[in-house]
Amino acid sequence: MKARHAGTLMLATLLCSAGCVSTHMKKYIGKDVRYIAVEDGPPVNVFDMPDRRRAFQYRWGGGQYVVPKTTTAQGQVQLVGDGGYYSEQKVESGGFVVESQGCLITYFAQWSAAKKGWIVVDISYPKRLVC
Repeated sequence: MKARHAGTLMLATLLCSAGCVSTHMKKYIGKDVRYIAVEDGPPVNVFDMPDRRRAFQYRWGGGQYVVPKTTTAQGQVQLVGDGGYYSEQKVESGGFVVESQGCLITYFAQWSAAKKGWIVVDISYPKRLVC
């Protein structure tokens, strides 16, 4: 039962972190990309698109997620005459590490002469479980 709970907890955590990517990104639409650099540091890639937009890519997430090891023990006492015997069964689960390289998230921006900067107009990120 504990193993199932640990797995469910890990899945919920990973799903929440995937949802956080889009929430984090959406707040930059309509803003200068330099605001992203203030919060997330410099982009890992920058390149021009054929439609005159510029793509700014950032690494999001990654690292190690540890699933703790749990041990469940069940014991039984059997009485025989004036004595007794105890037997126990242990079940271990978890105790592994999930590694992720993270995801590349992309902010697409258009040049604004009025604002003298690249303004975020669209976002893109992988729709997968672990970033």
